[in-house]
Amino acid sequence: MNQLKYTPPSDSLVAVMVNGLDDVRREDFEERSAIIEFDAGISRAHAECLALLNILKCYPSLLIGVTAFQIDMDGATNWVLTASPATARDYLVDIGALVVAEVNLSDVIHERYGEVAMLCHLG
Repeated sequence: MNQLKYTPPSDSLVAVMVNGLDDVRREDFEERSAIIEFDAGISRAHAECLALLNILKCYPSLLIGVTAFQIDMDGATNWVLTASPATARDYLVDIGALVVAEVNLSDVIHERYGEVAMLCHLG
């Protein structure tokens, strides 16, 4: 991640959380905070807090360190959990799976597994 091109957020807690974002999400954060600051006419620090809340709403997995992927493997749709998205993507490619999307884990458990799911090893 190339965090050096950005000015650190004003709030120390926001800075810690933002420093853990990948490049794409960091860019999203920067864009959202600038838009909020400009459109709402609020301080940069306040805009950064609101932008981080928005990022966390869109990607709740950032709070728990677990990412859920919807995958297609052998014509079937499945869901994969990982604590290391980059490693998981590489592994899934190696076994012939296609990552369709990153999904909200809570939604998957609620909608696909009737509120309770059981984990098993993939492969």
